[in-house]
Amino acid sequence: MRLGHKAKAGCAFLCAALLFFSLLFPAFASERGGSADLLAQEIAAAFDARREHSGRAKTLLDSEGFLAETPDGPAAQSSTFTDWIALAMGRFSVVNSAGVPLFYYPDGQDAYRRGLEVYVTQTYAQNGGLLSKSKVTEPQRCALVFAALGGDPTRCGAFAGEPVDLIADGSYNSKLDVTRQGLMGVIFALIAKNARDVKTPQAVKYSDLFLYTYLLERELPAGGWTLSGDKADPDVTAMALCALALRRNEPTVYTVKRAAAGETEKTTLGEAADRALDALSRLQRPDGGYASGGTPNCESCAQVLTALSMCGVDAAADSRFFKNGNSVLDALRTFRLADGGFAHVRQNGRAQTYNVMATDQAAYALVAYWRLQSGQRGLYDMRPDLPAPLTALLQRLVRRLVQALSPGFTGT
Repeated sequence: MRLGHKAKAGCAFLCAALLFFSLLFPAFASERGGSADLLAQEIAAAFDARREHSGRAKTLLDSEGFLAETPDGPAAQSSTFTDWIALAMGRFSVVNSAGVPLFYYPDGQDAYRRGLEVYVTQTYAQNGGLLSKSKVTEPQRCALVFAALGGDPTRCGAFAGEPVDLIADGSYNSKLDVTRQGLMGVIFALIAKNARDVKTPQAVKYSDLFLYTYLLERELPAGGWTLSGDKADPDVTAMALCALALRRNEPTVYTVKRAAAGETEKTTLGEAADRALDALSRLQRPDGGYASGGTPNCESCAQVLTALSMCGVDAAADSRFFKNGNSVLDALRTFRLADGGFAHVRQNGRAQTYNVMATDQAAYALVAYWRLQSGQRGLYDMRPDLPAPLTALLQRLVRRLVQALSPGFTGT
């Protein structure tokens, strides 16, 4: 048996580890959101449901065929069907002073990371130095997952005898037009680039000034973003807010001409983030949830919870994000199924049908909120969480707990 694959043993480990962890990070869980222990149990249950619905008896990430699986059958490794749950499992951890994550739910993360390296090497060779010939978001997503699993995204796989730099290829020196997928390509270029302390050369194709100006110029007059139309979309606004959150405290003033407003104005990233928060507060439904395209759904709630957590906003305590006594965390939980998985929408007023995408996004949103409650860095802020003196102490504790609950475990 491996830790996390039997809920009882997994939760025992999580509670013990989090009890110790709370001594290191004196963050207080909000009464409405529940304790970090409860969140950890919900996260572990979502992972268990994901594994069980995928037909895996023991582990998910290192199980045969998972790296090449999609809902419609075999496909290339590193897909949206596999990477986001891997990111969630990777970030359900504490990152030591060397940048290595200590996983609370060991599930083959190391094997998945090695698989990504093989995939990148093979795909770059096939595509002449590209991870995708059409999508700039592919190296961006792969970089985030690789970093979440403890890898260095500036050295993932190899091409032409040199390490592949997924950060450069997905952002500042992208071989594809970084704007070819519109806002999504720019948003995730910024998220991937700023996830680690990456030094960039002076001469780049796409500077921070270019990327943030592109994002800011597409902000709607009342705040928020959308892919089409003139009304803010909660999903797109939340993702843009994640890109802003990583640099929101910087004093740089951007001069932008917003296409929707037609006026030139000056703004900082922090001011744009505040406008995005105001927009998300206005978009919140009476039940605390969110709708995209007119449909209340789990994924919209998950994106907003992730963004709020990235900004240090407690979604279960901040009055701006309560409607009729309901928070977005409350709303997200209404999509939760009995086995710990999540439904995309509610049917007849309740969650009934398991959905992979909903489960993956809910899982990493809960991890994002758990990280906030535990006093750790945000979901996409992958710098070390712990100073060196505490790293070895926690690592020894984690190792002993894992060995006690999983006698066959030999990792660190």
